[in-house]
Amino acid sequence: MGTKQGSGTSAVSGFGARPVLVIGLVVAIAAAAGYWLFLRGASKAAGHGGGAGRASQMPVMPPPPTQLPMVGPAGAEPFGYPRAEPDQVGFLTLLYAKKFAQLDKYIDSLQASFEADFHKEYWPLTALTAFEVADPTLTPIVDEWVRRSPNSFAAHAARGEHLIALAWRARGSDYEIKNNRAFVDLSRQAKPELERAAQLRPRFIGAHAELMVVLSGLGRSLAQRRRVLDDALERCPECLAVRRAYLQHLEPRWGGSYAQMAAFVTETRPMVARNARLAELASFAPNDRCKLALENNQLNAAFVHCNEALNAAPHLWRALYKRAGPRRRPTSWPYRRPS
Repeated sequence: MGTKQGSGTSAVSGFGARPVLVIGLVVAIAAAAGYWLFLRGASKAAGHGGGAGRASQMPVMPPPPTQLPMVGPAGAEPFGYPRAEPDQVGFLTLLYAKKFAQLDKYIDSLQASFEADFHKEYWPLTALTAFEVADPTLTPIVDEWVRRSPNSFAAHAARGEHLIALAWRARGSDYEIKNNRAFVDLSRQAKPELERAAQLRPRFIGAHAELMVVLSGLGRSLAQRRRVLDDALERCPECLAVRRAYLQHLEPRWGGSYAQMAAFVTETRPMVARNARLAELASFAPNDRCKLALENNQLNAAFVHCNEALNAAPHLWRALYKRAGPRRRPTSWPYRRPS
């Protein structure tokens, strides 16, 4: 029974092994073919498939929403900011579907909500940054939106945001912007779009915040960025987002200094009584020091700076995650562990 004796060969060898080998070969071929089709599809999705010069294909999107797209629970967090936020996928879907009237209506509604309550300052900004997509097929769509609605602050802001995405894709990791003509040209095109959006809706603070990103990327002076900040704070003294954008670009890598960051935090401190979340600005400098210490494998220093950042803003998960850096790798590791 079972195994054949005397020949020194198992019963699964010889003719009995052939079906197993055939099945294995078929499975291997099928797996290889499936993997090739996957890579081919991924290449096409990235705009690289099917030969040189082929235009990028429009991505497949879900049906556009028929009401204001929001996600998240109802209610507010302890600082008074709403837990719900605009659904960026929904807004991007509306744009691809060319539902310009709905986009104008929904973004205007979010802006009106913010103008009635500064705690909702991130609503129009979150909707705006949904369009920060470096997809070339989106360019004629935002151009058409502006052409159809030349007085729409949302349309101009969307085109500016899209141009920012294209600029940073062109820049990549290149820090020498003087050698990156595409980045400079696209950033310069984004600037008047955001300025026009701010002119059309002066309290659209999201345009001010994104304009500072453009100015910093182009290496514009601190005085120019400060004028944008002051213009925004004149319209919303309690706002956090525009202060965050300004403070982030006071980091040494953007031409600022920790002393300038500390001075700005001190300047803002009297406003904390009106918006308690402004206290988190004090975490920016130590958080940046923590990041630099981690990059240089100075783990003890990183832990000290991350703790300082967390003491200033215990609710910021990014600071908590950075503090885990020194804990999650041996001191002999020169680089951060992929996460």
